[in-house]
Amino acid sequence: MAILLDKITRYDIVAFKWCLSRKHAEQVAKVSRWISRLGDGVYYLIFGLFLIWLEPVHGKEFFLCALAGFAFELPSYLILKNSVKRQRPNDLLQEFVAYLVPSDKFSFPSGHT
Repeated sequence: MAILLDKITRYDIVAFKWCLSRKHAEQVAKVSRWISRLGDGVYYLIFGLFLIWLEPVHGKEFFLCALAGFAFELPSYLILKNSVKRQRPNDLLQEFVAYLVPSDKFSFPSGHT
């Protein structure tokens, strides 16, 4: 398993450096940061409440199902992330300076997945 993860990491670093070498990398990072914030939990709550308001028949049922899914997803994500312990690029690459400070130590799985 470790050999497979090392191989994936090598390919990931090549792809990472390629993305950063693109002409508009800084502008893409700004847009990506904004899009990434849409995956924060507070927007799930706002969307769910908005859905209840828009869909009086099934909105509440959908919201409760989504809440149950989130209650299962969050602990699963934390256990997996702290078991795999995949380093972030700014920890692996000395020459890389991150556009922002990560919210946690490890990079896999992403909190937005």
